[in-house]
Amino acid sequence: MTKKILMIDDDPDFRSAMKTILEQAEYECVEAQSADQGLRLIRNVNPDLVILDVMMEDIASGFRFANEVKKKGRITVPIMMVTSIQEQANLNFQERVVTPLLPVDAFLEKPVDPKALLGTEGDGFKHMM
Repeated sequence: MTKKILMIDDDPDFRSAMKTILEQAEYECVEAQSADQGLRLIRNVNPDLVILDVMMEDIASGFRFANEVKKKGRITVPIMMVTSIQEQANLNFQERVVTPLLPVDAFLEKPVDPKALLGTEGDGFKHMM
């Protein structure tokens, strides 16, 4: 059975590039352009994984999405945060993964190396699904 990934990012070029990578690796990819749209889609899509940006509608929309999904506990899906916030805000979230501040299961910095994303090198998402 094909694994389904919900990708939430406001950058259409990034979503397009990621979708190409994911589909070539035989994943089904559903896109949302905002955290709000992602929250509306997540129940219907029932993804095996969420790939989530941080800064979309505002600087904290990705954090709110992750908190909404994880705190309610009604949806149990791994979340991989993929963002350039470290470069832009000089914050290192890697060491804060799976904390109340950042309730995600993995973190990758943009630009994303396809091999790292897919888990063929590094901490990609294959171990999460």
